[in-house]
Amino acid sequence: MVPMAAPPAELFACPTCWSALAWGSGLRCEACGRGYLSPDGVPCFNDTGTYHGPILPKPEMAQALALARTEGYRAVLRGYFAERDPELVRYISDRERTAGLRLLELSGDERILDFGCAFGLFSTSLAARAKLVVALDVTHEKLAFLTIMRDQDGLSNLVPVCNGDAVRLPFADGYFDWIILNAVFEYLPRSIDPEDVRTAHLRALREFSRVLKPDGRIYLATKNRFSYGALLGGKDHGPRFASVLPRRAARVVFRATRTDPSRHVVHSFREYRRLLEQAGFPSAAFYWAFPTLWYPRHLVPLSGSRAETLAALRNISVTGALKRACLTAAARSGLLPALVPNYIILAGKPSASSPVR
Repeated sequence: MVPMAAPPAELFACPTCWSALAWGSGLRCEACGRGYLSPDGVPCFNDTGTYHGPILPKPEMAQALALARTEGYRAVLRGYFAERDPELVRYISDRERTAGLRLLELSGDERILDFGCAFGLFSTSLAARAKLVVALDVTHEKLAFLTIMRDQDGLSNLVPVCNGDAVRLPFADGYFDWIILNAVFEYLPRSIDPEDVRTAHLRALREFSRVLKPDGRIYLATKNRFSYGALLGGKDHGPRFASVLPRRAARVVFRATRTDPSRHVVHSFREYRRLLEQAGFPSAAFYWAFPTLWYPRHLVPLSGSRAETLAALRNISVTGALKRACLTAAARSGLLPALVPNYIILAGKPSASSPVR
């Protein structure tokens, strides 16, 4: 077991007064007196106590943590977790979920923030390829499990951090090379403004831009508002057709059905482009994660030429001749980017020397 090395001194900033925080002082801010290190050694900023799944019920999770410390986390995944929730084991450990990370061209010197890391599958994968990985999540128990995984696997460059505020990140300006947002973007408005989802997303993206270096990039995996499934009334987490309705009408439906809009209001292909540009990311490349965003096997490029998209479509296995014909026709007409169920978006900030518009 290799303990975590002390994080770089310039990493953390107090989210109350923005003074630098030193690890050696227990992450206590000398300016405002607030401390941010939990008893189990996880840096905690704005720990809301949110218990967000997928995860075992709290009593079972507490037992899993105790067992992982004594028996090893792998044994706990194979035994304790598998007996209670086999799908959760897959969610925590199946590397197929990280297929989109092959889009990242890493030299090994990068600093990466995995925002909404959950149990850290992406974080642990990236720790083998980068200089530093900060794994941030709102649920402390997930980070406690990730800390055990980190120590038992000797990932000394992995730093778990608990934080529930997407618009006050506890990090210095211009620190990271990459920020990973995997299937977490739609949840961000819960802690910002669940009614005005677009403004909440814009504020979060601008905060991500703040902590990215010039030329820094984000990896954003999320859903499409006007996917063919949504247009056909496919069932997701909320009322059918809710995501495709005009925003005002959708708010009425959400109130009538007592549905949290922050989880269901996502954006279209064009709207993601506009949001990203407004937030300071003028360049963006889009991919379709197939067959699902959670377990992608193929990444279909949507921002290049139609020939490139068609070539990628030929390599995927689609059930039904009619569905394949429709997808091919949509690709040839240029409509496919507007209709796919999900996107993996790679968006970049301009370099320091680029003109600001």
